[in-house]
Amino acid sequence: MDAIRVAEASRAKIPEVISGDHVAELLDNEYQDDCAYMMRSIRVTDSGSQVMKNKTVLLNILIRNITATEALIIKQEMLARGGDAALPREAVSHEVEKADIIITGTYLQIQRLIKKIKSQVRALPQIADMLSELLEKKNDTIFRYSR
Repeated sequence: MDAIRVAEASRAKIPEVISGDHVAELLDNEYQDDCAYMMRSIRVTDSGSQVMKNKTVLLNILIRNITATEALIIKQEMLARGGDAALPREAVSHEVEKADIIITGTYLQIQRLIKKIKSQVRALPQIADMLSELLEKKNDTIFRYSR
């Protein structure tokens, strides 16, 4: 019994707001399959939850040491897909040759970025492969919990 109480006490409270008959609850799902499960729990069809799950989790990916040109291309391509990318001001003005970048987008937006940059110039195909591998590792339970 004590173990159950400790587990319950250590679990974070889920923010919710109740107004009359309505309840709004913040879902804090880190994995797409969890989101698909939640959708099925409210009777969304299997096919609908599969389509929607790639749009539910926001990913933030740091890529280090890419050229300013590659960073600008990635930012432009992410903006075109509804995502974004943060990069240093000096990279925008080409005052530096190399920079780090943080890509922000859904799984679907990043998949579409990968498809687009895979056939472009410079190191963009290599970056596309790296992003693909990152997405695979994120969804691989064995990888996530192996040491």
